[in-house]
Amino acid sequence: MTHKTKVKREKLRANAIVVSDFDGTITVTDNTQCVLQKFADKEWMRLDELYEKGMLELVERVKRQYALLRASSEEIVKYAKQVAVLREGFARFVGLCNKKGLPLVVVSVGLDIVVKELLKFFGFEKIRVRVPKTLPTEQGYKVFFPKMYTTHTQNIKEDLVLHNKILGKKVIYLGDGPSDYQAIRRADFRFVVKGSKLEELCVKSGVVHAVFSSFDEVSESLEKYILKLL
Repeated sequence: MTHKTKVKREKLRANAIVVSDFDGTITVTDNTQCVLQKFADKEWMRLDELYEKGMLELVERVKRQYALLRASSEEIVKYAKQVAVLREGFARFVGLCNKKGLPLVVVSVGLDIVVKELLKFFGFEKIRVRVPKTLPTEQGYKVFFPKMYTTHTQNIKEDLVLHNKILGKKVIYLGDGPSDYQAIRRADFRFVVKGSKLEELCVKSGVVHAVFSSFDEVSESLEKYILKLL
């Protein structure tokens, strides 16, 4: 690595960050939803509907849904590995971020055991993850959200974006669902899974974004346009 390249990498690492959702974004499948479908009472679907209608806060939805789970951690992880499908181009995208010195963080309100074990399963265990911790009990899974960096944010996704913006970094955000909406609104560069609920929300509210189906599309945008602006 030349001195010039090293300087560019250090500058990018200090000035920008990629923040990505996991379920439905890095994977095509919504793995946590699949787990709930398999191991939880159908009440989890009603809780989803209440959340999407704005009648239930995200933290409350997650806590109540995971309390419905009736399976061991081993059973959940085994099933998640069976159904999970990695989105095309993700490995190349991670390679590009590493090559350029662009930090990548996964932020999710999915089951921590699912997110972390699937990243390990696909060979990406070194990626930093910010996710609520869960504890199996006789009454389902208890959820412990990480302490927020900021105030006046609605969830850990938005909190992480705002935290990095306060640090002076440009934030590139990738997501697919309603829980990503507040975060992506605050991001500097926005990538939304094509055909997702998040795309519907962004279109409806006029939030400027790019859509993608493959991470190769994101990588191309990074190399051709975004990295030149950072």
